[in-house]
Amino acid sequence: MPHLRLSYQTVEFGETDIHLCTLRNNQEFYDPDLIAEKLGISSASWPIFGIVWPSGIVLAHFMNNYDTQAKRILEVGCGMALSSLLLNK
Repeated sequence: MPHLRLSYQTVEFGETDIHLCTLRNNQEFYDPDLIAEKLGISSASWPIFGIVWPSGIVLAHFMNNYDTQAKRILEVGCGMALSSLLLNK
């Protein structure tokens, strides 16, 4: 098994901290049983998950300042779903 290196980081939103464990390298992915490949997930798409996207941080900051009371929010894609993690707090 190749050595998988992880990164631990905290993203702050006012009084709220989100603690994340992400891939250290956006090219890392371990699929020894080829499950992802069998599902049609190409190794070319590996860097789109498991990391915090800069756009995800911007979106999360926007959502933190947005009145979400009585609203339903759907986040589609964006790395580690930082906005969803924040809104779930």
